[in-house]
Amino acid sequence: KKQKFIMKTQSQPLEARRSANYRPSLWEHENLLLLGNKYAKEDKIERAKLLKQEVSRMLDETEGLLEQLELVDNLQRLGISYHFEREIKKILTNVHVRHVGHRKRVDRKRSEDLYATALKFRLLRQHGFNIAQDVFGCFFGDGLDDEDIKSVLSLYEASYLSTRFDTKLKKTIYYTTTRLKKFVEMKNNETTSYVRKMVIRALEMPYHRRVRRLEARWYIDVYGETHDTNPNLLELAKLDFNFVQVIHQDELKSLSRRDEETAQMKARMDSQQVRLDSLEDLLDVMAVGNPVMQRMLSERRAALGLPMKARMDSQQVRLDSLEDLLDVMAVGNPTMQRMLSERRAALGLPVRDPEESDPNRQQPSNPTNYFEDM
Repeated sequence: KKQKFIMKTQSQPLEARRSANYRPSLWEHENLLLLGNKYAKEDKIERAKLLKQEVSRMLDETEGLLEQLELVDNLQRLGISYHFEREIKKILTNVHVRHVGHRKRVDRKRSEDLYATALKFRLLRQHGFNIAQDVFGCFFGDGLDDEDIKSVLSLYEASYLSTRFDTKLKKTIYYTTTRLKKFVEMKNNETTSYVRKMVIRALEMPYHRRVRRLEARWYIDVYGETHDTNPNLLELAKLDFNFVQVIHQDELKSLSRRDEETAQMKARMDSQQVRLDSLEDLLDVMAVGNPVMQRMLSERRAALGLPMKARMDSQQVRLDSLEDLLDVMAVGNPTMQRMLSERRAALGLPVRDPEESDPNRQQPSNPTNYFEDM
């Protein structure tokens, strides 16, 4: 049977295993060192500084509530708002002060549309300002125009910043979601592609739940399709994104270089250890039948081991003292005693009697010889 099996095996032709032909990993150390960015140049940096000054001036000079809110929103979505935190805080503080003053008026009227109100609510809440759902009072129910998709989208985004106390605002999530889905399903609508893309993106996940840096990369492409695109904002967003990318690349290179150096150091230490072990073995072989040499080797190894043994015995003294202190603290506390017992069982330590513990112990009662088996 065995011969028949061998003959059958030999008669079968060997099939060459097909190669998956995988490409080399892009995360190799050599590939990471080749990463570069053509935007990390002096002229690009100077251009970005000029654009920051222009945008800062724009923030100071922009008038009108809706224009200010849209500018702040665009800066956030483009990922460059962190350059203008002072200006943005000033604008939102003024908006909040006007909002509070408006609420105190008894004869206040509807002075803002739904789009501006929802945008104001979302930005103020994102930045920690106190604003209630009452701002939507006149828009709930019959006051909501579901044909204004831009306003419905703004309300949808704002509703996801509601708290458990904003019951009315929470109810709008279902309605706005349904309305936006119907809008997306419409094949022939005259709405711009920008609004359509924003609606589809929001239905996948609301803006404030997304990763801001990834969202900025997506919005940079979409923002250029709007009819009122600000070229300075778009150019600054592209430059800033590439600058941040350079920082990430440098950090990745540094981490890869450190990992490579650690691996090389470990390889050298392993090589040295192999050489040391081989030398020790050679000395043992040479010392066979030579009592003088055997005694010299024994004395040398004992001298090298004493400091290490002393350190380990000192650590054992401290560990025993701490265990005794824990046992004294656990006297009369069943919960703590149970926790100590479970911990020691998990570590493989013997169960101790708390009543026999000595927190003032200075020397171990039975010091362990860590070199018995060496």
